[in-house]
Amino acid sequence: MAALERWRLLRHHLQGDVPLARLAVSCGVAERTLRRWRAVYRADGLAALVRRPRSDRGRARLPEPLSHDAVHRRLGHASTEATQLYALLADKVADAEIRAARRRRDRATS
Repeated sequence: MAALERWRLLRHHLQGDVPLARLAVSCGVAERTLRRWRAVYRADGLAALVRRPRSDRGRARLPEPLSHDAVHRRLGHASTEATQLYALLADKVADAEIRAARRRRDRATS
């Protein structure tokens, strides 16, 4: 969301028309986020509502000493590809278990 859009949302609250809680519900933005936007806007104006790029953009999200190779070795898999395959299979099993639980619930309620 652009800075101007953020300000347009906040404007209703800043002019005293709408409480933050109601604004959060009506626009689908968390109240905490609106409070943070309000604080930076009051401190530094419209320019403070501009999104800044992530400080870790373009870098791995894993801590430096922890690599994918270290993860697959720790899990006892033969390769990184095996680790990725196990993760994919685990997701599919979890999805199947969720679907089965929903079917049981639906049968019980009908």
